[in-house]
Amino acid sequence: MSASSKKKLRKEQEAAALTEKQLAEKKEAKKLKIYTIAFVSIMALVLLIGVGSLIFNGITNSGIIERSTNALTVNDHKINSAEMDYYFIDSLNGFINDLDEQSNGNAALYLQFYGLDLSKPLDEQQYMGDPNMTWGDYFVNAACDSAKNIYAMCDAAEKAGHSLSDADKQMIDTAIANLELTATMRNYPSAKDYLKAQYGHGATIESYKNYLQMSMLAESYYAAHADTLNYDDAAIRAYEKDHYNEFSSFSFSYYTLPADKFLTGGTKNEDGTTTYTDEEKAAALEAAKAAADSLLAFPDAKLFDKAVKSLEINKENKNATIVTVENAFYTDAKIPTLIRDWMCDGEHKQGEMTVLPITNTTTDAEGNETTITSGYYVVLFDNIRTNNSKIANVRHILVSFEGGTKGEDGTVTYSEEEKNTARTEAERILQLWKDGEATEESFAALVAANSDDQGSLTTGGLYENITVDSNYVENFLNWAMDAHKDGDTGIVETEYGYHIMFYSSTNELSYRDTMIFNTLKNNDLTAWYEAILEATTMTKGNLSHLPSDLIVSPSHTH
Repeated sequence: MSASSKKKLRKEQEAAALTEKQLAEKKEAKKLKIYTIAFVSIMALVLLIGVGSLIFNGITNSGIIERSTNALTVNDHKINSAEMDYYFIDSLNGFINDLDEQSNGNAALYLQFYGLDLSKPLDEQQYMGDPNMTWGDYFVNAACDSAKNIYAMCDAAEKAGHSLSDADKQMIDTAIANLELTATMRNYPSAKDYLKAQYGHGATIESYKNYLQMSMLAESYYAAHADTLNYDDAAIRAYEKDHYNEFSSFSFSYYTLPADKFLTGGTKNEDGTTTYTDEEKAAALEAAKAAADSLLAFPDAKLFDKAVKSLEINKENKNATIVTVENAFYTDAKIPTLIRDWMCDGEHKQGEMTVLPITNTTTDAEGNETTITSGYYVVLFDNIRTNNSKIANVRHILVSFEGGTKGEDGTVTYSEEEKNTARTEAERILQLWKDGEATEESFAALVAANSDDQGSLTTGGLYENITVDSNYVENFLNWAMDAHKDGDTGIVETEYGYHIMFYSSTNELSYRDTMIFNTLKNNDLTAWYEAILEATTMTKGNLSHLPSDLIVSPSHTH
């Protein structure tokens, strides 16, 4: 298997892990933001915007002014400007890192969408077109919120008697110890100079260590409280009763027929605007309804699409096609609310069709409501999946295809002989396992020396929490979702080679119940967390020394 193919496989595996995380949080009532730094980034001390690209406009390099200026008070904690710089810079870093993840490494493109030019001072650019706020203001506010959240959690942790573990303390000590090495690698005279370049003139090793300790304590306490939350089957069933459809997936096709597509006649004004009489509008709506009704004779997706393309209004529209949605969740933006409500209203059979009026209700100054129909949806129902399927954990050993022939489009194809060679090797490894102890431990032990999947070498080939919606290659996913008992093995072929599969276990909760469990947990975490923040006081002081006029080199957003 080529290096590029292996990279692609790893991307798919990483995407699968991301999918699991997103699905677990899908029904979260509200995203929780503690605004703490990612500890992996702390250990590596590599930030996307790049050390050395920050330009601070301080009066002096000593940092005395920053350390002596009270910028924020949270409860009874007074935070100086130098300490607030940590929150400011890491809020900025977090913002860009998030964009980079969302855009698969193309943060610069997203920054253009947000109207943020990192080659210009932050305080000279309007935030999202808001004339009352600059991007400098935005990150100052984000820094204040971040500081409030962390101090609030640390106070709550102290009150609850929660402290950092020895392992947490060791991680922080290691991060601090690595500062000198990182400074040398980046050509700074000392760790102190490195911190100043990253966080401003007031940064010191002592205050930075305190910042890490507080950030880690906030995350640790949050995680510890989350671990205390548990829900039995009765709680899951009780919540499901009033939220049943929220954990189901919907598959359907639809086509939209706006009435204005059927308008004829009209009177063109001098400025070129065409107006239509009420009679002409009524006739257009009637024609739209007739066209919608005509499509009900095609209860099959292919026939439905063909009929849409044949409509009179689409004679000049080569792009006319139905919209097909597969396994979208209840709150997914791909499901128009009107269609979602119809699919949840009673039972429907595969192939059932309906026409739904698209209406808009307005209220005048006197409280009188007027409902106007602007067109119709034609809907073809496919199925509703309840998601009562299992969540699987499997191990695998990948034997890649070798050789191959690259086509003009860059696609690599493998001969039967090349595939058979990989198959023979996969069978040899599986037999080697069978001839040995034939346990899960012995299977995991074979991975490091035999698997071409770099992404799972250190985990014994293990992939966990696999659901029907996981983003794995088809045959791999299908095998994991098939009926198996613990210890079952098999060999499956994918575009990457042959996978020797080992079925490790099935999670106790189904896919559906896991989503409900996580919803309950996230709801309770949200309420607990917001109660802590609500009880926390924050008073802004002199924030003028925060680097709201910061300039960041755009070359470091890639």
